[in-house]
Amino acid sequence: MNERTSGPGGLGGRGHLLRLGAPRDTAAVRHLVTFLVASVVTVLTTRAALAATGYPQLGGGGLHVAHVLWGGLLMALAIMLLLSYVGPAPRSLGAVLGGVGFGLFIDEVGKFVTSDNDYFYAPTAAIIYLVTVLLVMVVEGLHGRRAHHPAEYLAVAADRLTAGLAGGFTPAAREEARALATKGAGEPGAELVAGLIDAVPDDDTDVPDPVRGGVDRVVGWFDALVDRAWAAWLVISALLLVGATQAWVGLRVARGQLAGLPEWTGVAILAAVGASVVLLAVGVVAGRSDHLRGAVWVRRAVLISLLFTQLLVFRAVQWTAAFGLILDVLAYMALEVALREERMVRARDVG
Repeated sequence: MNERTSGPGGLGGRGHLLRLGAPRDTAAVRHLVTFLVASVVTVLTTRAALAATGYPQLGGGGLHVAHVLWGGLLMALAIMLLLSYVGPAPRSLGAVLGGVGFGLFIDEVGKFVTSDNDYFYAPTAAIIYLVTVLLVMVVEGLHGRRAHHPAEYLAVAADRLTAGLAGGFTPAAREEARALATKGAGEPGAELVAGLIDAVPDDDTDVPDPVRGGVDRVVGWFDALVDRAWAAWLVISALLLVGATQAWVGLRVARGQLAGLPEWTGVAILAAVGASVVLLAVGVVAGRSDHLRGAVWVRRAVLISLLFTQLLVFRAVQWTAAFGLILDVLAYMALEVALREERMVRARDVG
């Protein structure tokens, strides 16, 4: 029996993607979230800038250079960047360029789903929101359901190693690569990768990565927030504010006060808000005796709002629903950090 292709550290028991040479990057979620955030910010900024300037047209003589073209150009540049370089350094920049490009592209979706090329097509905000939600669900399906295989950690360590071989390692970069290689211990080639990591020369100049620095600052801010005694009540208050706003929109739709929408849409919004409030109440009660269980229930309330209620609200009041979406996302991020910390505490207690 060939121990390189079978056994605990062999290839026989791996999934199809791994056997095809397609390991997942352990930093993929950060890059994908950067892409999505850049897309959403670009859409909102573009709409605000166009409204403030009276929707000017670039071009002349019967020509109009739509910003969807600039979006396509930026996405092409992002793809060329990611296909041209190895190692982790280009990915943050590629995520930003691709996200801005996709935002400029999807912002003009109204022109491509209407016969009269209507940029102001009323359901545009809901369509963009739906596309964003679907992309988030794809990210969750790819990276949130399965733990990383040791071979994936080792592959990512080798990926980090490429940057070190080219330009050396800072102490922080070397420590990150070592930690990844440690998680891949026992896999074929793990000792060789660990040895190469130690052999890479030192370098005092780190590759600038403002995206990662920004993410780390945001995570640090949320880490500090969830340690506050009043943090849970702040999150609950924000969710209740969002729910009240959504209920007000639902009532207006149900009463026929918003033209062009069937009354059942308002009833659906009210039902979804009611479900979120019930889950929120369960979370508050459960959280008194079990913080982790309570946070899980509150997270479910936020997910209903994000995946269903906000979609209908965006269809009803379009871009004015962005404020509630921001509060929902911030609450969701705070809950994710709190859940992570609580699980780490329980893991240490069990250990």
